[in-house]
Amino acid sequence: MVDVSWRTLYATWIRFFMGNRLAPYHGTPEKTMRQILNIASVKRGDHFIDLGCGDGRFLIEAAKKGAKATGYELNPEIAELARNNVKASSYAESITIHEKDLRDADLSDGSVVVLYLSESGNIKLLPLLNKYLSSKPSARIVTLVFPIKTYTPIRTELTDEGVPIMLFNGESLPKDLKM
Repeated sequence: MVDVSWRTLYATWIRFFMGNRLAPYHGTPEKTMRQILNIASVKRGDHFIDLGCGDGRFLIEAAKKGAKATGYELNPEIAELARNNVKASSYAESITIHEKDLRDADLSDGSVVVLYLSESGNIKLLPLLNKYLSSKPSARIVTLVFPIKTYTPIRTELTDEGVPIMLFNGESLPKDLKM
């Protein structure tokens, strides 16, 4: 697995604090990834979408469970890191990475969407997430740390470190958005 340089990490935090990113880069611990995949019941036949896929490790873990995996990453350096990590895995044929803004992500084919963004990043994605869950109420969205404002989680679990993992589906939507 290829790792991120300190310069890249520093740059992502600076861009985040300047207000032009939905979250700084911060890789999800492996144990937490496995816990999220279990909470979301990721299985063969699922289409797993990681909004802000970082180094691509989450995509590889989802592919190991038999899911098709798609990642979106805006930072070109980190997207390249993800592509290299995916190529080095034996799951490259099941994984696609798009280098683009998360707000332009195509969720229409997804069954599971994962976000590890900032609170403000989750808010900026609300129009996309509302459209997604309104059209696919059985789909699952999982967030780490920050909830999705106006949504009610159907399940919340804590990591060993006490960090909340929240699961949402069509039942989580505010009443005015439910079909």
